[in-house]
Formats: sequence, C-alpha cells, structure tokens
Amino acid sequence: MGNNLPPAVDEVSDDDSDFFIDHNDITLSFDEETSEGPSEDETVVRMLELAVPRPVQSSLTQLLPMLAPEHQRWYSSRGDVSRSCSSSRHKTRSRAKSMPILDSQGKECGEPESEPLPSLPLEESLRRNMQLSQEVKRLSMSREVMSMQLLRAHHHAEDQSRIIEREMERSRKLERKLELFSERYRLANEGMAMVKQKLNSMRVDFHQAMTKNKNLQGEGIYSDMTVDDLEALEKTLEYGLSRVRTELRQQYRRAIDSERETCIICLHERVSIVVMPCRHRVLCATCAVRIQMCPVDRQEITDMFPTFGH
Repeated sequence: MGNNLPPAVDEVSDDDSDFFIDHNDITLSFDEETSEGPSEDETVVRMLELAVPRPVQSSLTQLLPMLAPEHQRWYSSRGDVSRSCSSSRHKTRSRAKSMPILDSQGKECGEPESEPLPSLPLEESLRRNMQLSQEVKRLSMSREVMSMQLLRAHHHAEDQSRIIEREMERSRKLERKLELFSERYRLANEGMAMVKQKLNSMRVDFHQAMTKNKNLQGEGIYSDMTVDDLEALEKTLEYGLSRVRTELRQQYRRAIDSERETCIICLHERVSIVVMPCRHRVLCATCAVRIQMCPVDRQEITDMFPTFGH
C-alpha cells in the first residue's frame, strides 16, 4: 500500500495553523501485496480497530504505524518543526481572537462561525466502504446462486413439460385403444347374446327331436304323454310301419322278378336256402340262420333246406 504525500517543506511560517494531518491530503492507493508488508485485509482491520472518534491532533499517532517507514520519518521531521513553532502560533492566534471584528462601517460584529469539520473521518469511510464492498460481494454471489437456481428450475420445468407431453400423448393413445376395445367388447357381447339365444333354441329343438325319436323307437316315456298325444303317435307309427312294409315287399318282389341269385338280405352272397312252408328261395346260408320269418310274405319259417344250382 503506497501513499501520495504532499511535498516536504523546510520552514514553517508563523501564520500557519497547528500541525496536523488533513485527511483530504492523503490519497491511498492499493498496490499488489508483497510478502514483506502487511496484507490489505490486515491493514483494514487495524484501521477499523482504531476507528474511535478522537481529536484531530491524535489522528497522526493513529495513522503513523500504518505508513511506510520513509513516510513515517517524513511526518516525524515535519512534526518536530511544527512543535518548535507551536507556541508562537498559539500566541498569534490568541491575539487575533482577542481583537474585535469590525464591519465596513467600523462597528463590532459577532465572531465568525467556524466551518464544520468533516462529518465522516477516514476510519469511518474505510469501514463503510468495506461493509459496502462485502454487501456488494454477498449480493453478487446471491444473484449468481439465484441465477443458477432459476436456470436449473427452467431446465427442470422444460424437462417436466416434455415428460407431461409424452404422458399426455401416451394417455391419448391408450384412450383411443380403450375406445376401440370397448366397441369390440360391445360387438362381442351382442354376438354372444345372439349365439346364446340360438344355442338355447337349438337345445329346445334337439330335446324335442330326441323325445320324438325315443317315442318312435318305443323308448319314450309314454306315461307323461296325454291321450291325444298317444293316439297321434299310434297313427304315426301305424302309418310309418305300413309304409315300411309296403316298401319292403316291393323290394322283395323286384328281387324275385329280376331272378337275382343274390340274397335279398345282404345283397352280396348267392341264394342257397329254401324256407318252408312258403318255399321261397331268397336267402343265403348266412342270413337264413339269423331270421325267423320269410322276408317275402312274412310267414314264420318252420323249416329250411339247402339247394344247389339253379
């Protein structure tokens, strides 16, 4: 830390004021720190420790330890010269103060008002500057931190916005799929209802058909049927039986008329048996042992004998 000092004087005149260091005459400049002298922070701390309101005459003793050695010698030599002349200056000032002050008309006027001393001493200014610099530094750091936080929040908001947009798009796709599945489910339910209705109808028809089939085969439960149903069933069976008999006789006659030599029962083997008492020769040996009535006239077979040739 260097100081710009006023030029040295060899002599001090009698009309000069008492020797003191004017704060306005000292210009502080902060150079780069060296390893020999105290640092800038140490100097400011020492000046703040000495920041106590004192008379102007004691400021020299407060500031001298903070100055460089050559500056201290310069102010010490100036102080010796000023102390030698202080008594004469004090007398001159006392005589001047005791004399009355006259205005332009020769009348006595009151004492002139003394100029106000600087309100802020050097120590108070340095302390205030240090506080302001620390406050500015703190606010700057706070502003940087808030800027970083704002930037992070902005990036986070953008990321969240993209995530929300993707989730909304996915939700819209899922909603469309859900609507499609709902429509398919409705159509499937309608089709299932129609299938169930048809199945129930087919079950009823199948049950009726099975009942009729059992009745026609003689295996039905006739006790549950009414008289009208039994009479209708009898007529149906008689009519069906007559038709079956008629068709069977016609086939037998056609077989006899065509003089076929194959059995009218299996229609595969040659005829070889004559049945009695009707003497019909229409059966093979294999089929003759399985029947008891002549297939031509439906007479009971009492006897049979084999034949050979035509």
